[in-house]
Amino acid sequence: MTENNNTTKWLQYLLYVGIAALVNSLLGIVGLSALARWIGLAINAATVYMLFMLVGANPRYKTAAICYAVALAGGLTSNAIVGLAGSICGIVAAYQEYHAHGELIEERDPKLADKWNSLFGLELALTFVGILLMGLLAGLLVAVTNMSEATVVPIITIIVAVLGVGLNLLYLSYLKRTIALLESEILVE
Repeated sequence: MTENNNTTKWLQYLLYVGIAALVNSLLGIVGLSALARWIGLAINAATVYMLFMLVGANPRYKTAAICYAVALAGGLTSNAIVGLAGSICGIVAAYQEYHAHGELIEERDPKLADKWNSLFGLELALTFVGILLMGLLAGLLVAVTNMSEATVVPIITIIVAVLGVGLNLLYLSYLKRTIALLESEILVE
C-alpha cells in the first residue's frame, strides 16, 4: 500500500510537470521561444527527477530517466552529433516512460495500457510528419506559391507545435486516468 501511495504521489508530480510542459509549449507557439527554451530545460530536469523517483514502481522508469537526462544534456550543446544522440535518447525515453505507465495498470485496465503504447506511436509519427512537413511542404509551398521561405517555415512550425500540444493533452489525460486508477486501488486496500 505504501508503494502505491508513493507511486501515485510521484505520478501526480509528473502530471504537474506535464501541465507546466503544456503551458510552456503554448508559450513557444505564441512567440516566446527563448523563454520557453529555458523553462523547457527546467521542466525536462524535473521530469528526469520524477522518473528516478518512480524506479521502484517499474524498472523502465530508470531507463527513461537516464535517456531523458542524455537528451537534456544533448539539448544544452550546439554540437549536431550530440544533439542527434540526445534526440534519439529522447525517443527511447518516451518509449520507456509510456510503456512503464502502461505496465503499471495493464492488469487493471488493459485498454488504457494499450493507449499508452499507442501514444508512443503517435508521438513517433508526429516527429516524422514534422520532419516531412518542414522539409517537403516548405519546399513545395515556396515553389508553388509566391510565399517566401521565411513566411512558410513559421506557419509549418506552428502547425507541428499545435499537433504536439494535442499529444501533450492526450499524455496528461492518460496520466490522470492512470493516477485515478492507482488511487482507487489504494482506497480499496
